[in-house]
Amino acid sequence: MASRREEADLVYQATDKIIGKLAGALEISKTRADLANIRKSINGPTSQNMNTWGILFENLTVESLGRGPELNNVEKVVLTTLQLYALHQQGRKTSVQVKQKEEKYDNLGQSLRALRIEGHKIPIDRRFNVMVTSASFEELTYHLRQLIKLLKSRTEVGINYPKLGKDLYYFISGYEEGVRSTWSRAYYYIEKKKEGEENNAK
Repeated sequence: MASRREEADLVYQATDKIIGKLAGALEISKTRADLANIRKSINGPTSQNMNTWGILFENLTVESLGRGPELNNVEKVVLTTLQLYALHQQGRKTSVQVKQKEEKYDNLGQSLRALRIEGHKIPIDRRFNVMVTSASFEELTYHLRQLIKLLKSRTEVGINYPKLGKDLYYFISGYEEGVRSTWSRAYYYIEKKKEGEENNAK
């Protein structure tokens, strides 16, 4: 049986693999159709999700596949992360997936901080706080969808979706506090100007 860390790594790898394929072929009509199907799968019945199931299950390892009638945590988190990516990617010609080497947006909180910098601190902070204190995975993903739509409409900032998937896995697996503190640190942190920059600004 895989450990929590091993399953979190499986989520990261599967999400990275699927989004990598999608992001590398955004100009192809099939990719646009796949993204549309993934968006339609949000809150949709299983009978309408067959195309999305194919994208999901063919990219998971045997170890991460569920056995029962319901999606297991790995499957649920990878699907949810793909749905968030598909929402964010809608209408964009370039990928909103941040490459792994771009540490600037390695954390969801860092990406959402871009909304705060724009001068909308109070309402954005309220939305962030409601999201990050969600009591359930379903509540969390609902608020995440709203924030990602806002991020998409106001900025060109991307998100490291494989890392987001990994964080979501820890949240759904009972490590909510660790995820909350990690996102909150990154969201509220204010980058300090270097001493030379402060002197020049005077």
